[in-house]
Amino acid sequence: MALKEKQIETIELLAEHEKIISCLYKEYARKFPEQKDFWLKIAGEEIEHSDWIYELKSKIKEESLYFKERRFKTEAIKTSVEYIKKQITKAQNEKMSIKNALSVARDLESGLIEKKFFEVFEPDCREIKQVLLDLATATREHYNRIEKAWNNKKNS
Repeated sequence: MALKEKQIETIELLAEHEKIISCLYKEYARKFPEQKDFWLKIAGEEIEHSDWIYELKSKIKEESLYFKERRFKTEAIKTSVEYIKKQITKAQNEKMSIKNALSVARDLESGLIEKKFFEVFEPDCREIKQVLLDLATATREHYNRIEKAWNNKKNS
């Protein structure tokens, strides 16, 4: 597979990853109506993140965005997508506490931060750098909001 095709595949996987996280959060909104607004807001933001990532695809085609060589493998993203799908099924079919849902969400957002998912790119223009910075900032914001809710449940 040519490098550009590989990069496009990775972009599409990263966008799908954000969408599937949104699906999980929507499922949590359904399962925990008392926190519906909390989950739906974050779910909507994940769709927005997916759109931002997908827009980067054209930048790869224009060759104004590059990947850091061997930053991570698409298999890691696919594995994460499968894990999230299992969490959706679990939320649909099993009893779970809000604390457990918050823990899963916190771990997902933390994993994105720790793995520095959005540092895979080597942008060469200010516009792309800003999109990537916005994605990293938004992910940290999600983590912080989920962590705050998690701590509130821990203390209640």
